[in-house]
Amino acid sequence: MLGTPKPTSFQLYLDQPEGINTPKHKLETWQDKKALIRGNKLYWHRQSPSTPGEHSWSEYKVAYSKSNFERLCNDNNIKLTDFQENLKPSGSTFNVFTKGLTPRLKKIILDSIESSKKYETQHTKIKPLKPNNTFTGRIRFENLTNEELGALLFAIELPENCCHKLGMGKPYGLGTVKLSIEKLHIDDRQERYNKLIKDDGNWNLPDKKISAEKLKKDFSDYMLEKLGEKSKSSLWDVDRMKELKTMLEYDEKEMAEDAWLKETAYMDLQEFRKRNVLPKPSEVLALAKKKK
Repeated sequence: MLGTPKPTSFQLYLDQPEGINTPKHKLETWQDKKALIRGNKLYWHRQSPSTPGEHSWSEYKVAYSKSNFERLCNDNNIKLTDFQENLKPSGSTFNVFTKGLTPRLKKIILDSIESSKKYETQHTKIKPLKPNNTFTGRIRFENLTNEELGALLFAIELPENCCHKLGMGKPYGLGTVKLSIEKLHIDDRQERYNKLIKDDGNWNLPDKKISAEKLKKDFSDYMLEKLGEKSKSSLWDVDRMKELKTMLEYDEKEMAEDAWLKETAYMDLQEFRKRNVLPKPSEVLALAKKKK
């Protein structure tokens, strides 16, 4: 499939010997036994506008192959001239810009995306939630050690000013979510089964007195020991976790600036052909600051 990772994109997925300064002839490929996979795929936070445009999450351009676009026009009894300036052919590709289309043409284009992928395969229609919604839920767990429960809490509650990415539309700025732990209840098993009913007539459900912060620290200390990084005060101080934290940090004002939207936009084909090594998150920020 066109949207899946490609083995030929080794400059993106593998650690390179000289980082972003690695020349093409020294790039390591999947055949190099010493080559290491870089890590997990993650998207930057962005405050992308909803109005159609270059940096918007709302679609403003739909690309068709010549044959598929001609079939779409024939099936709907429309002519190329009906699109006027909203149609921009480029080689064997027909780009349709949705802003300014008549309601009928816009409906045809948007409906074509969901027509069993008959005409166009690289777009999906979504119904995003409005911002600033709040949801609550519960996670039930059983028979976890302090370190295991700490790992769960560590993954849920990120450091200050950091947010998760959930749902669809993540590369376009959607899915930024702040998770927090409101209450933590842990049954004290021994105390619970010593007594079934309390003196006031209610069930005896005693809480084990331990904080979420203590459990997260237990997990952090355990991982630091296993990684041979006991000199660090927190797991977030490990180099790889520092890079992760850089991508998770969220500044609503800065993420809405045009410079940031441009810096985190999809790489165009001409740029991709250069085979530049994908920079680390900290390097992206450093480059962005230099351009300001």
